[in-house]
Amino acid sequence: MYYRAVRFGDLWRELSRAGFEVRFGPLPEFGWRGDGSPKVRLVFATRGLS
Repeated sequence: MYYRAVRFGDLWRELSRAGFEVRFGPLPEFGWRGDGSPKVRLVFATRGLS
């Protein structure tokens, strides 16, 4: 597990390029921004077994 502050688009692109399926899940216990988006998200990056 890694803790980093990054742009989601950059992270998604890099992981996708490396062959991962990427999903983001909000962590509501850390609160919400004024625009309704979560302050913190958990990244799920999985790769199929082949």
